[in-house]
Amino acid sequence: TLESCVASLHHELHHLQPNQNNLDDTASLKLFREVLSNVTQTVYLQSNSKSANPTALIGDAEAEREFKEQLRQYFASTNELLRHFWACYPVTSQLHVQRLERLSKSMSQLYETVNKYRSSLAGDPSKGRLAQLLTPITHSLDRAFEHYEQQNKLRD
Repeated sequence: TLESCVASLHHELHHLQPNQNNLDDTASLKLFREVLSNVTQTVYLQSNSKSANPTALIGDAEAEREFKEQLRQYFASTNELLRHFWACYPVTSQLHVQRLERLSKSMSQLYETVNKYRSSLAGDPSKGRLAQLLTPITHSLDRAFEHYEQQNKLRD
């Protein structure tokens, strides 16, 4: 389930230790932990909230199944991209720079896809509240983009 994937990633993250001699590594790991913590909390709250129950919002079992599957795919893709993204910090080689560029492009494409899906949900009054469940995904990507831009400015 989505919750077990997030819990597993959260567990793995807490076993990572930053290189204490490298402030970029420590800051990146701290930011990654903060983003993951926010996503975990949101997923937990939404999975235990009646207002986040797609059946209650849609009233259609097939639409509920499709929405849940799409949400799982977006969360899984986001988590995988962000896991690789944060693993590139600190940037110690040109290989990391190239990898970050590719990941940034993939994350941008995913961000656009999620926003298009969110817009399609928001346009349907019976599904409008479901769009809110996509917020943790876009917030996590926003934080990664901010960090990426900030680090690029520092490198230039």
